Amino acid sequence: MGAKDAVEKSLFSYNDVFCNICNAVISHGRKLIDPDDLTDAVPSSTHRFGDDIHGQERDIAKYWQNGQIRIALIGIENQTSYDPDMPIRILCYDAAAYRAQLSDKGHLKRGEYRYPAVTIVLNFSTRQRWKNKNLVNRLKIPKDLRPFVSDYKINVIDLAWLNDEEISHFHGDMRFLVEYLSAARQDKDFNPSDETTEHFDELIQVFSQLSGIKYHEAVNIFTEEEKRKGGVPMNKVLKRMFANARAEGKTEGIEEGIGIGEARGASKLARLISCLLKAGRPDDALSASEDEAARDRFFVEFGIA
Repeated sequence: MGAKDAVEKSLFSYNDVFCNICNAVISHGRKLIDPDDLTDAVPSSTHRFGDDIHGQERDIAKYWQNGQIRIALIGIENQTSYDPDMPIRILCYDAAAYRAQLSDKGHLKRGEYRYPAVTIVLNFSTRQRWKNKNLVNRLKIPKDLRPFVSDYKINVIDLAWLNDEEISHFHGDMRFLVEYLSAARQDKDFNPSDETTEHFDELIQVFSQLSGIKYHEAVNIFTEEEKRKGGVPMNKVLKRMFANARAEGKTEGIEEGIGIGEARGASKLARLISCLLKAGRPDDALSASEDEAARDRFFVEFGIA
């Protein structure tokens, strides 16, 4: 498991974050699912191929329940790069969920309705929208067989391409991530609100991955009381993290782009700071971070639009 995958799973496994994603995507911001209605599902399953048994594992899976009644199994897959075989992978995950219901005598009896399996694929790339969402587009089908081949479409959300209304359906920690991705794709400055974080430690880990700042260096910026309390305003979190990184000369991640997976551009200010530090001008870098007029002059000097 990659570091980014592990960090994303840690944050999204919280019921409130998972619930926010589901409500934003499925019901367009309407409160359809309550965090208390979610219970963890086993993300792993197995399938037999010949004499061999192979394992497969979703990123995150939860049951949506009304008391003891299961309404649906919902899975979330996090993707930082395009995978043309994703329809096949999701088909296998969902098929395993349906297969499990046939032998799950504790919840359903023969003849009763089964509950649906729903999978949401979150595309974190800021370079490429998802192309293939259909199984048939991944198959080379002889003309005579085409009417007999069933299609399977996956639900992909291109987070960096959401419009303002769609972004407004998210809130809390997930809202910060979606707003960041949108800004990174458009090569704009990311100016988060002063809303507070819900999951301080996990969000710091995510933005540590985004910025290239090592986790222990990022988290040590904050006091023990802040770490325990949480609820630190997001604009304060990022301002202190990146100011500390610039002071230490840790600009590699900022120069490459503060993004999940393949984010292309960092903020204009971060790129300017990087240029000034490389030019051996730390005093000008400090001025750029504090003085808007000086910052504008340096933008022109370095051709940063």
